[in-house]
Amino acid sequence: MNLNYDEYGFGSTDYVTGLTFMFPGTYRMGNPKNIKVMMYISSSTLGDLRIWDETNGNTIAELTDVSAMTKTIKDLGELDNLPIDEAIWELQMRLPLKVGKETLSFYNVAVLF
Repeated sequence: MNLNYDEYGFGSTDYVTGLTFMFPGTYRMGNPKNIKVMMYISSSTLGDLRIWDETNGNTIAELTDVSAMTKTIKDLGELDNLPIDEAIWELQMRLPLKVGKETLSFYNVAVLF
């Protein structure tokens, strides 16, 4: 499952939704092994990323203190709270230690089985 390119300029201590997509559920697809994000941050500011299950109100994966001043692939780590049925998932991000207005660019999100 892949989603391509979106770009956001912001500074926030709250999570902001960058991408929204449907997860078909573990009943249909089985359990994903991991989620990877290809991304870039416009400065050395550290950011946080998470996959949020909007349907069920759960965090699926979270990676904090991310640095990516060049295009890079980040593995979001261990997956939790995987829904059996289809759900709306969001890739969310925040820059809690913002220096100014920063840009996070997302080129691809891959849910890998």
